[in-house]
Amino acid sequence: MQDNIIQPIHLIAQELSEKTVELAHYRVAYLQLTEEVEELKELKELIDSNKELKELVDELKSKEEN
Repeated sequence: MQDNIIQPIHLIAQELSEKTVELAHYRVAYLQLTEEVEELKELKELIDSNKELKELVDELKSKEEN
């Protein structure tokens, strides 16, 4: 767009509306990822607090690395 051309208000409103929807999608994705991270942290804490589970997970990790 050239700087010296004035856009009609409906085009500006449409663009703003599209950006708002795009930002809303990003926000939803961010919130879902944040929730998933929290669930994974809780799972890790649970595993770490249980010695047998921690040993099993460590054993599985070492098998995957080999």
